[in-house]
Amino acid sequence: MRAHLALPFCSSDLSRGTRPAALVAALAAALALGGCLGESEDALPDGGLAQTGGAGGEGGPVGGEAGPGGGAGEGGATGGSAAGGELTGPPGDVDDDGVLDEMDNCPRRPNNNQLDRDTDAAGDVCDNCPNLPNRDQADEDEDGVGDACDPNDDDADDVPGAEDNCAEAFNPEQTDTDNDGRGDACDNCRSVSNFSQKDTDGDGIGDACEDPNDNDLDGVPNDDDNCPDLANPPPQGQGRVQADVDQDGRGDACDNCPEDPNFSQLDSDGDGRGDACDG
Repeated sequence: MRAHLALPFCSSDLSRGTRPAALVAALAAALALGGCLGESEDALPDGGLAQTGGAGGEGGPVGGEAGPGGGAGEGGATGGSAAGGELTGPPGDVDDDGVLDEMDNCPRRPNNNQLDRDTDAAGDVCDNCPNLPNRDQADEDEDGVGDACDPNDDDADDVPGAEDNCAEAFNPEQTDTDNDGRGDACDNCRSVSNFSQKDTDGDGIGDACEDPNDNDLDGVPNDDDNCPDLANPPPQGQGRVQADVDQDGRGDACDNCPEDPNFSQLDSDGDGRGDACDG
């Protein structure tokens, strides 16, 4: 791994432009004893302490710009990435910022200063909410702004996306009957708490409130329901008798010809109207 700090060189020891690596230790000792500090002929800016760039050139002053080789100054927030953003650092420090990946709060974005204003363990240069703690970095709409600080109001209900309990469904009242954090407008179990919204059979009804004997939860068991997959509760005072005007065994709610008997529900042209009434 390349060194990140170069030392000043003495004009009395070396001719201008010569930098043998073998003399580094000796020069370090000389600097510690105060040697060469009085010489300015060959000193680099800002007291002579230089920052090394990538292979191929010297860097500038402390915190300064990268040298010709592409490296970064020790105080800067950039690292040794190649043009186009490709990571070119050595194993264990892929962003080449001098901080080992296992300790780096942005292992794929150079940030040798490790600045993290909201102390959420995600460095500012890679934090999608740098001023608001959000360790999970959740970004539901994938707009680059974390959910914790996303002001977007995708459903136009005047509730910011980060606060909306149904970010994709219009619900200005934010009603949440079961208090599970999912608004009624997008909750597949409005009366039973189920934040996960798990729906194993994909029928739109959450597992937490699904009755295997009453798929549509209309109070009529599947075996007796004339529309088992579409809620059509019996009219008030009718017991379990569901509406079926043509008495063909298909409830009006799911009958493609509600006034013409057609238990088969044949619909040859697929227009949503059964052949029995499609004229």
